[in-house]
Amino acid sequence: MLLPSNFASTVADTFYDKEVSILAKATTSADGWVDESASTVVSTFMGNVQFNRLADIQAELGLTDLVAVAITCGTDVAIERGNLFSYNGVTYKASAVIPFDSHLKVIGSKWA
Repeated sequence: MLLPSNFASTVADTFYDKEVSILAKATTSADGWVDESASTVVSTFMGNVQFNRLADIQAELGLTDLVAVAITCGTDVAIERGNLFSYNGVTYKASAVIPFDSHLKVIGSKWA
């Protein structure tokens, strides 16, 4: 099936309606303890944020970390496994970033 040239942008405009922030991780050391913080926003992207069927997603992908959020976004988003991101005031760590033909699926676990 031949898709129109604007198909990807139409999907993005329709479904990627939530802003997600990618955060920089800072490490400090005091008295031998390492403390990681993440408050600086490096970039933002629009995505479809999902909080349902997370146990199914975790089982399908064979992940051991508890899945707290799943986000689909465009393939041009620069996010990698281990990156920190924030949505709606909660910080997550990307436990998996899975490329598909038309999108990325970012799986996140809550980060303390």
